Amino acid sequence: MNKTVLIAATLAGFTFGAAQAAEPTSTATPKSVPAATGMVTASTAPIATLRSGDHLTSKIVGAYVYSKSGEKIGDVNDLMVDAAGKVTAVVVGVGGFLGVGEKSVALPYADVSMGTDDKGKPRLTVDVSKEALQMAPAFEPSKS
Repeated sequence: MNKTVLIAATLAGFTFGAAQAAEPTSTATPKSVPAATGMVTASTAPIATLRSGDHLTSKIVGAYVYSKSGEKIGDVNDLMVDAAGKVTAVVVGVGGFLGVGEKSVALPYADVSMGTDDKGKPRLTVDVSKEALQMAPAFEPSKS
């Protein structure tokens, strides 16, 4: 008798649990979700995909920089970001061979044209020659 009651109770629990799992969940989006440092609201909702014209920095760093005439000038070593999170400069490695003898030159981001090449990779273009950048002062990041 006890076995029968125990089995019936167990089966009822599984059946009730399966029925609860099969019920549709609410499709309402919560107005806010707790986050580590505050609340995520509609104005700070996560971005699911890239917007047209946006580029990932992981794809920009290492990309080649070209002059308007198509000459390969160097490659992007880093991006400079201000306190507000805006990219202000592109740090380009120019000269040298395989990184030896290369120097970094920071170019204002506003002077860099962003596009994509025929393979969909970022292509950066500037209105300056390789020789002019080799003569430009080297970018020295602060030690702080």
